Amino acid sequence: MFETISISITIGVFLGILIMGTVATVLLPAIELRRKSYFIQFYVLVFLFVIVCIGDFFTYEKPQYLILGKIIVYLEYLLPSLIFVLMTNHLLYQCGKDTKKNRFFRIVLVLWSVFFVLLLIAQFTDKMYYLTPDNTFFRGPLHTLLILPLLAIMTINVVALCHYKNTVSKRTFRNFLFYLIPVEIALILHPFFDTMIFVIVAIIICALVLFTVVLSEQIVSYTQQQKEILSQQSKITVLQMRPHFIYNTMTSIYYLCEQSPKKAQQLTLDFTIYMRKIFNAVVSENVIPFSEELEHTRAYVNVALAQIGDRLKVEYNTSYKDFYLPPLTLQPLVENAIKHGMNVDEKSLSVSVTTLKTERGSVITVKDNGVGFDPESIKPRSTLENIRQRLNAQCSGTLEIESSPNGTTVTVFVPDKQ
Repeated sequence: MFETISISITIGVFLGILIMGTVATVLLPAIELRRKSYFIQFYVLVFLFVIVCIGDFFTYEKPQYLILGKIIVYLEYLLPSLIFVLMTNHLLYQCGKDTKKNRFFRIVLVLWSVFFVLLLIAQFTDKMYYLTPDNTFFRGPLHTLLILPLLAIMTINVVALCHYKNTVSKRTFRNFLFYLIPVEIALILHPFFDTMIFVIVAIIICALVLFTVVLSEQIVSYTQQQKEILSQQSKITVLQMRPHFIYNTMTSIYYLCEQSPKKAQQLTLDFTIYMRKIFNAVVSENVIPFSEELEHTRAYVNVALAQIGDRLKVEYNTSYKDFYLPPLTLQPLVENAIKHGMNVDEKSLSVSVTTLKTERGSVITVKDNGVGFDPESIKPRSTLENIRQRLNAQCSGTLEIESSPNGTTVTVFVPDKQ
């Protein structure tokens, strides 16, 4: 009874892994076609192996199923061998090698051919294994000879992986080790123990590791896609700059050229810095020093002051600058405060920018005394939400908003690098 329950649980877990792995492989879009083909072939072979093991469990020691028992034992040896060759093929593909010309693959094919011939011979002799009339399996004196080619194939796989170690990523190398080594160990132990349990457990581990690989690749791909989407959204935001801001700036420069040439020169310089920082941010994929973002913000504020005049006051308490953050973080926050905080009935808008070092990281606070807004009304693709997502994706940072009719405070936290 205990053996029956144990085998049933093992088979149930095995089938669960197979079903999840197959479904994940077929449905998840991030896997390239050839790798998806390998995963599907692997899970199909493993599924057939499970079915054969189930058949062995229900027909063992039942004389009426003797012929079926011989077929089952034959398949219990053949199917794992195909899995091992498939592993070699995929390993070499991942290492960027052509299997048709690769010496390791040729050796594996020769070894598999030797195994296949021995397996055929085993059907006509009792030297390797045999079934008694009551359908009971026994190993012959040359059984180890049948296992040696399979052990050699797995050893070649491990040797090839180590040989091509520098052609794959550390994660890929680690994944291959995790599902090659258990099978290698199982084949080493198999001749000394009259049971298939080690091979079955090893293949279960293989299937589980492969399922984990499928999911991890999907997660990595999804994370990368999210970063690319956020980057593209930032670029679109930049390229969709309010045209009237540029028009108003150019108009201001035009009139200042006659009224105050020095102010016109300064405004032209500030506007140039602002535009340069904007387009540098479009092509940037990494975090930048806070000092660069502050320079961009100051340039924007100087341009805004030329248009708004005395109604706008901006204060900087930013003596602490020794940290990094994604580009287009501070400047859009200040621009947002000026754009949405200004009230036509009020004479002025005050905006303050403050930086602070804490035990866990750096804090930026942008505070205004504008009209405020409802933070719950922020749309998924808004400027603030885009900044929040980029902070989280690029430096695990956060953005918090507090707003009332008396003003808005936006707090950005950038954790220290661990």
